[in-house]
Amino acid sequence: MRTLPRAKVIVSLAITAVLVTACVISTTTKRVTIDPNGPAQRVITPLKVHLRDGGVIVFPGGAMISESTVDGTGQRHDVARVPGPAETAISIARDSVFAFETYDRKVNPARTVVYSAAGLAAAAATVVVGSVIIFGSCPTIYGDSAGVRVLQAEAFSNSIAPLLAGRDLDRMTVAPDAAGRIRLDVQNEALE
Repeated sequence: MRTLPRAKVIVSLAITAVLVTACVISTTTKRVTIDPNGPAQRVITPLKVHLRDGGVIVFPGGAMISESTVDGTGQRHDVARVPGPAETAISIARDSVFAFETYDRKVNPARTVVYSAAGLAAAAATVVVGSVIIFGSCPTIYGDSAGVRVLQAEAFSNSIAPLLAGRDLDRMTVAPDAAGRIRLDVQNEALE
């Protein structure tokens, strides 16, 4: 038996759908090489420095490439790619560098819009289908519990979602009032 009011569940599904589709950002990442004999520059993206002896230094936070040295916090790997000590401050002569490698990530606005729209459409369809499957078919029966409507049952739910509602038998937990009467409110709430 369901205990959340329909409106709260529908609103929750809708908010979740919007938040999920709002997270879609389409990017393209490509490898960028930097000329080892090029000008001095500050690299702010992760940088991989290939050394003439076959080793590699990885600078996760980028590095400063000056005219004579490469300086930053990184980790050196030998020719067999066995890592050295954990990240430390490293300064290496620029003439021992064979190549620089970094990656550039760019947002693709057109794909982002298309993917977001497709995600929003799928989320809207999920909310519509979910509201039908979750809420079953009408009528919905509420019981009066000390003046407050409490969801008790959804009659005929087996007719719309047999896998989720194995049988049309709902236990109602509403208790009789002092006069021994049980008050039920039968509503037609589904969009059918």
